[in-house]
Amino acid sequence: MQIAPEQERVLKSLNAFKAMAKQALLAAVTTKDPEYWQRHAESRRLIYKNLITWVEMDGVEAACSRALQEYRQVLQGKESSPEQAGRLEALEGFLALCGFDERTIKQSQRSMY
Repeated sequence: MQIAPEQERVLKSLNAFKAMAKQALLAAVTTKDPEYWQRHAESRRLIYKNLITWVEMDGVEAACSRALQEYRQVLQGKESSPEQAGRLEALEGFLALCGFDERTIKQSQRSMY
């Protein structure tokens, strides 16, 4: 199976993001609030893992569509948690990687209401 250059670039970047989240997870113990930052980093790592799967299975465009849906769902959460913050950070980073600018992402947020 041949991978499109864009898909390969996105997968490479997502793997780097996932590695950074793992490093953040390990470094969390050195922070003033290790539990918060461990939970934040772990949620980012899990989102990157899911995004990698989505890109591999369905391609970049479908993964972006699914990421926007996930982003909207996370925003509907009532409480603020480290997991929610980590998911939002990971999804926003992925969407930016795929060419979405911050304004487009925020408009997507408003269009759900």
